[in-house]
Amino acid sequence: MSQADLNIPLSLLKVDSGPLTEFKYFTKLAPEMRNSIYKLLLISSTPVRINGYRSNRRTSQKPPLKATFRNLLEVNKQINSEVQPIFFSINTFFIEGQASYGAEHWNYLNRFLAFANTTPLEMRVHIRNLHFEIRLTPEVPSPRGYSEDYVFENNLRDVRAICRALPTCFPRLESLNVELRIRSPCNLRTCFSYFTLRENTDAIADLFLPLQTMPKLEELVWDAIPSIDLSWIADRLSGEDTRYVVFDGWKRKRTSFNVEG
Repeated sequence: MSQADLNIPLSLLKVDSGPLTEFKYFTKLAPEMRNSIYKLLLISSTPVRINGYRSNRRTSQKPPLKATFRNLLEVNKQINSEVQPIFFSINTFFIEGQASYGAEHWNYLNRFLAFANTTPLEMRVHIRNLHFEIRLTPEVPSPRGYSEDYVFENNLRDVRAICRALPTCFPRLESLNVELRIRSPCNLRTCFSYFTLRENTDAIADLFLPLQTMPKLEELVWDAIPSIDLSWIADRLSGEDTRYVVFDGWKRKRTSFNVEG
């Protein structure tokens, strides 16, 4: 096939486009206009998963958000310094647990620390929204007892460390979404949800009391599947200064109520 068949002017094939990383016209735009363009490119309609097991799956997002962000960082120093604060401030970051083969509980602390350590220190103050998942795995007592005797100590140890680190790592956090799930080793999921969560209500609620020291935190949302009754945690926190706490049922069952401190 010849150039005539392609119907492409020869002059176009000989044009030197120059370096593509200069952005000389884009950087002459007003800062407000550049920021608006950055937000259109970098905002995500869903939480940005941190090294999640679904993070590498193909989505309808073209190009992927993380790839767009990474490409913008490599343009030049000016673009790099402009896009980082916007990316971290407008998106919600989802820290989910990690379970290796044969693990008895989900590890949250390693995933959280990896995110905190890889995020530039000067960018942590721009993070406004976090979402993390707690998969509670009832630990079978020895000798085996009733379901009320089951505890979540392994799970809560990691979450406790995260809650203590949040005020230091992300001091300007405004919204935290906590997603509760029961990871039952047998078919007694509802039984575990009813008895085990009720008996561990104080331990779970106490985890989040350190967050009251965060001056910018305006909303703490608890999400749970319908079989988990969040009213026990709500009653436990009712005497605390938790006017910003909202309890929501799972998306399939929108039962929400506020806790007035």
